[in-house]
Order: sequence, then structure tokens, then C-alpha cells
Amino acid sequence: MPTTEADWRGAAEVLGRPGKLKDGTVYRFSFPRSDLDVTSQNVTVKPALALGSYAAFARYPDGSSMVMGDLVVTEGELPAVTDALQRAGINQTAIHKHLLDESPPVWWSPYPRPRQPPRPRPRHPVRSGRHCHATAQQPAAAPAGAGHRRNRCRARAQRNR
Repeated sequence: MPTTEADWRGAAEVLGRPGKLKDGTVYRFSFPRSDLDVTSQNVTVKPALALGSYAAFARYPDGSSMVMGDLVVTEGELPAVTDALQRAGINQTAIHKHLLDESPPVWWSPYPRPRQPPRPRPRHPVRSGRHCHATAQQPAAAPAGAGHRRNRCRARAQRNR
């Protein structure tokens, strides 16, 4: 269903950045992993080429919405991100690689979130996994308690190394 930038203001506030409205129906947030220096077979990989996480939202006429996207995570971040997404009821459709012989090891985790009923102040599931990796450290308006969740995710990631 057609939407406007204003319809997604709440999502932008929760995710700490604006997105872009595509064709009037999909609102997409980009989270490039510019914090990573990745090489694949001795070639430097630019974040815009293959290191971009994203979340794309769509709304239905009944007010429900859905999200799908892809998270780019390091091997050390993967366990905490997977745990956080699954606690939020998001099951990844895969955990796979896009690059050969890359350093550091990087994984891609696509996820769908089926239609969700409208809520006055939605708790966006993307934040659940995104706050566990370095993209979350980019400037954003952090809600109360967000730092404590990030610290818990960092501690879990360190234990799993």
C-alpha cells in the first residue's frame, strides 16, 4: 500500500536514522559496514559493493507491516546477532557467505518478518539483531537501556570466540 516518509517516522526514530521511500510502498534503511576493512583474495572490498546490511519495510491496507533484510556480521558477532534475532521471533532464512577467502571472515544473514499487527509504538525487530554488531555504534538516538543490551551482546560475542 502507498505510504509517505511521515508514515515511517517512528521506525526512523527507533533505528536512529532516516530511510528512503522506494516507489511509494517500501521504506528501506541501509546500514553499510564501513567499520570493516575486508579483503577477498587480496582485493579490498568496498562497503557499498558487498558489505551493506539493510531493512526494508512495507505496510498493508489493514495497518500491519512486514520487514525483510540482510545483516552483514563478522564471525565474532554472528552468535550474539543470531541469538538476539531469534529471541525477537525472527528466524534467518540462511547464514552464508558472498565472498571467497575473505578476511576478516564475514557472514550474511537474510531475514524475513511476516506481517505484524499495527502497534502505537512499534518495537522494530531489526534493532534486536543490529544492536549486537558494530553498525549499531554509528551515531544514533539510543533509547533507554540500549547500552546495557549492547554490553550484554559484546560479552556474549567475546565468550563465543
